[in-house]
Amino acid sequence: MTVTDHSENSAGLLVDLGKTKTAAAALFADGSRRDLARGAGAPGLGSPDGVAAAIAAIAAVTPQRAVSAVSVGAAGALSAPQAAAELAAALPSLTGAATAAVTSDAMTAHAGALGGAPGVVLIAGTGAVAVAVTRDNAVHICDGAGPQAGDRGSGGWLGRSALQLMSDGQAQAGVRAAVEATLGPDWPALAARTDAAAAAERGRLVPGLAQAWARGTPRPRSCSTGPRRSWRRPCARRSGTTMRTGSRSSAASRGLARASSICWPRRCPV
Repeated sequence: MTVTDHSENSAGLLVDLGKTKTAAAALFADGSRRDLARGAGAPGLGSPDGVAAAIAAIAAVTPQRAVSAVSVGAAGALSAPQAAAELAAALPSLTGAATAAVTSDAMTAHAGALGGAPGVVLIAGTGAVAVAVTRDNAVHICDGAGPQAGDRGSGGWLGRSALQLMSDGQAQAGVRAAVEATLGPDWPALAARTDAAAAAERGRLVPGLAQAWARGTPRPRSCSTGPRRSWRRPCARRSGTTMRTGSRSSAASRGLARASSICWPRRCPV
């Protein structure tokens, strides 16, 4: 009879440390794994007190028994390599592991999705990053610059763009409804925040924005075609459709317009 020891001290600990949630799993010598606890995320290793926040998030999902090794895929590790090194140095005393490794959650996502094979993986959660690995093992990273400098297409970016539309007075009904239903009358406070944790809170708007996009807008507010008053382009994945918004809106506002509620299934008359 073969007995496999599945106690945590014979296992490796795998941790996915995102900005919204932290997930852990135990990996055993026979290749099997068992999901462990889930907890809150951390704002990213590049943020102020990012290492301390990461340690607290990992501690909340770490089993009580010591593990043989620990590997962490952490948001922000690419942009903050020194913070990643500090986190790796702290993990043995936190988990009891003899060895510890910290890399970007984008890299662990690529490895998990493609098993080390070449290809491109797009990760869009609270933040956003694309990772490409070529056949000669060259690695290319696009975005992942954080909620203030990049992360285009992420939940935090969509939420920030919605709040920008609200602040500019250009939000259409679907966007307004999503913001007010999720955040209530206090949404200007979140719009004004610049801390890293604000991205996760802005990401809460995404389900409502997605519903607004699915419902669509029955007709545009105006159909003027002058180059200074409007712009228009085909909607993605909808043949023969047009979207438009006012030219005064920012690039972020136009990006949200593509992603939320101003596609309609017919062209304005020219």
